[in-house]
Amino acid sequence: VFVNSGQALTVEAGTIVKGAAGSGVDAAAMIVAKGGQIFAEGTADCPIIFTYQADPLDGSVSYDTRGQWGGVILLGDASTNFGGMVQIEGIPADNDRASYGGSNDGHSAGIMRYVSIRHGGTQLAAANEINGLTLGGVGSGTTLDHIEVVSNLDDGIEFFGGTVSVTNAVVAFAGDDSFDWDQGYR
Repeated sequence: VFVNSGQALTVEAGTIVKGAAGSGVDAAAMIVAKGGQIFAEGTADCPIIFTYQADPLDGSVSYDTRGQWGGVILLGDASTNFGGMVQIEGIPADNDRASYGGSNDGHSAGIMRYVSIRHGGTQLAAANEINGLTLGGVGSGTTLDHIEVVSNLDDGIEFFGGTVSVTNAVVAFAGDDSFDWDQGYR
């Protein structure tokens, strides 16, 4: 699901977003394209949860249940060490809504606060999974606070360039790195 350039998606506190099972070209993910924004503002008592379709949300899903859907991908206009636009990993190159990078280090992809991302990281291709929260060229105008990523098949949170800060973040039971960064993230 894409939030396209020029669009904004508001997700109310307490909302549960469930991604369908699938892999490769049938992988389900929430992708905020460069120029789009998401406003997902949960609260401590009423968080926003992104999980997979079959999660009963009753605590019965094992901690090692990973790769059941994609994850959340935010793409922006902040700089990377590539010096221009690039394509986020895992999304087919012919999809122009999956590019990121530019020169606006103050870019805003919106706000995510009190958000839990669970059981993601579906496989797109051999050794290519989606991170729980992928941040491609996301700028410092974006607010990411009280973010939880649980049981993702690949990295919990990965930064590809950009200047965004994340406060009060926790990653548990990731299949790869909890936090990862490259492409000149600062």
